[in-house]
Amino acid sequence: MASAIEDSYRGYTLKVYAELHGRTMNVVRSSYELDGIEAEVAPLDLSQLEPGINPISEQFEALKDLIDDHHP
Repeated sequence: MASAIEDSYRGYTLKVYAELHGRTMNVVRSSYELDGIEAEVAPLDLSQLEPGINPISEQFEALKDLIDDHHP
């Protein structure tokens, strides 16, 4: 079962859903929400991350970049 981790950015609610597999957290879903409207965003391909990089933090950064790009 995935756990939701929330953050906020520029009035948006950011959500990253992650599951623990062994000692690794895998991001399974992410979204951002404003005024009750939620947009789901595909998780990053985290297999490309270097060891030691937090996949949840990277997903949050990707959501922030997406908001900046599409909702200036």
